[in-house]
Amino acid sequence: MDNNINQNKKSQAFELLGRGQAEKARVLLADLSRAHSDDAEILLALGVANGMLSDFSDAEDSLRKAATIKPEQANIHYNLGKALKAQDKFEQAEESLTTACRLEPGNAAFHNDLCNALVILGRHLEALAHIQQATSLNPEIPNYHYNQGNILTYLGLNDQAVTAYRQAVALQPDLRAASIALGDALLGLGQLDDAMSVYKPILQSNPEDPGALVGEAAVMDKRGQFNKAAELLAPVLATGNIDAFATATFAGFSHHIGREDEAIRLAKQVLEDPQLRAGERARLCFALGRIQDRNGRFEEAFHYYAESNTLRRSDFNHDAHREYVDQIINTFSPAFLSRAEPAQNTSEIPVFIVGMPRSGTSLVEQILASHTQVHGAGELELLATAADSIPERTGKTGNFSQAMQALTPDITNELAEAYLDQLVAHDPTARRITDKLPANFMLLGLVDILFPSARVIHCKRNPLDTCLSCYFQDFAGNHPYSNNLVSLGEYYREYERIMAHWRTLLRVPVYDIQYEDLVTNTGTAVPELVEFCGLEWDDACLDFHKSERTVATASYDQVRRPLYTSSRERWRHYEKYIGELINALGIQPDKG
Repeated sequence: MDNNINQNKKSQAFELLGRGQAEKARVLLADLSRAHSDDAEILLALGVANGMLSDFSDAEDSLRKAATIKPEQANIHYNLGKALKAQDKFEQAEESLTTACRLEPGNAAFHNDLCNALVILGRHLEALAHIQQATSLNPEIPNYHYNQGNILTYLGLNDQAVTAYRQAVALQPDLRAASIALGDALLGLGQLDDAMSVYKPILQSNPEDPGALVGEAAVMDKRGQFNKAAELLAPVLATGNIDAFATATFAGFSHHIGREDEAIRLAKQVLEDPQLRAGERARLCFALGRIQDRNGRFEEAFHYYAESNTLRRSDFNHDAHREYVDQIINTFSPAFLSRAEPAQNTSEIPVFIVGMPRSGTSLVEQILASHTQVHGAGELELLATAADSIPERTGKTGNFSQAMQALTPDITNELAEAYLDQLVAHDPTARRITDKLPANFMLLGLVDILFPSARVIHCKRNPLDTCLSCYFQDFAGNHPYSNNLVSLGEYYREYERIMAHWRTLLRVPVYDIQYEDLVTNTGTAVPELVEFCGLEWDDACLDFHKSERTVATASYDQVRRPLYTSSRERWRHYEKYIGELINALGIQPDKG
């Protein structure tokens, strides 16, 4: 008799839970759990009810008991992961959600929630794999594509992010967040007109939409129309609930219109909000750091930069990165390159500009792109995409080194032609087109094979100035090493190691240009740069700052100005704060 009563009560509780009446369900389930403490089904339902009522600690307790009784039930681990995540126990949440995915790999929701936990933990590459699995399992969920776009944006893969956002918007046209993100991704690619075509319809529907106003203001900033940008931001900044990104955008160009004090006041006001998310807080701190640095308040500037970098979770693994560099060096050995047959295409169009970020790559591209016969294509993922396709093309999907060993002349020629087709599409009439992705320094061995007549420009800069400038930069893409002074030094040393390797065996011509020499001996350095590219002299190269081309990278503001020397020896202002960086670089800086 009692058993029938309990079964009726159990059914009633589950029915109430299914109708969303969590409080009534919880009362019944709590009674049942006391009488049947070994019933995993009741404990799971009680955990779900507590979760619906935001009693996550009680939910965790019930779900942990359920998981002990039925460890093979995926749904228990999934709900436990959600309860843990709601309590900011992200490491434990990741463990539970990983178990859920392992037990039920075909559940798209499980992969999506695990993706979200991994993002919070700063493990974006792992997160990308799971959200790709979710979108593959259930491609009709717009939020999955939106989440995928966000991760791709973080990783600096804006082309792929645009595709993901477009899919999200196609599935749900009123998904405002995805539309704004699409515009922002297009903005990051320097496709300003396309970005505006996304923001404009949003503003037509809602003229006060803060995301679209900030996006359009950012376009005006990139175009140097600072007063127009300020005008667009005015209604957002005037509200009681000031938008963090709007404030950071305003702070970025406030010095151009004499309103830095106002920007500082607004930014500090927003930072007082305890509900501000870490990403918003970090962006504002970067903006304040730049303002204080520009005005010589170095102690305060470093304080803001340090806080912003602490807020940016980093998934940089130095040991894994060193192993990757080892793999590249071992793969592109002297013996391998001596027998590797170069592609038949002898086009001189590609010019690869490489080096550490913040080493002058944008400046060099801007100078060259001012030449009438040069097109600056910006930071392209084409070479990395070609490299990523080699394992599948060769059938050696498990190992990049084995794949390179299996490279055939046909595949080499196909890769070179595909790259050149996409490159030339940027400007079919240009004699030279620059690909300015700094990290291509990792793939110069592939450049040597695919483009025997190409040119490589290697930008160098004082290592302390380079690393500090990276630390001070709110990168749009994936630079996890830049959020920690020790990681920066370690990454820089690996960059030096692989460049030393390339110097011993590359056949393709490489021109080293020192940033400090470029800004102090411009009259000699720039003509030599143009000559290296096999071009006749063009006076416009010395007036690069007058060019109206769009620069989408972090240096877009700097290249609008004539060459200046204030960034030389910048590290000296911060010497007492960067001992960890100096030690990681293994250098003894001179006292100047």
